[in-house]
Amino acid sequence: MLQVNFNLRRHTGYFLIQVYVPCALIVVLSWVSFWINREATADRVGLGM
Repeated sequence: MLQVNFNLRRHTGYFLIQVYVPCALIVVLSWVSFWINREATADRVGLGM
């Protein structure tokens, strides 16, 4: 009988910096457009781009 075990680990620090932090910043940036005054259309469009 031949048995093979693979022990896989994930580097938590790398995963936080490369995935979670950018996703959180994108979500927070999307909320900023709701805080800008409704009449400031040019500002909201610029932020969206």
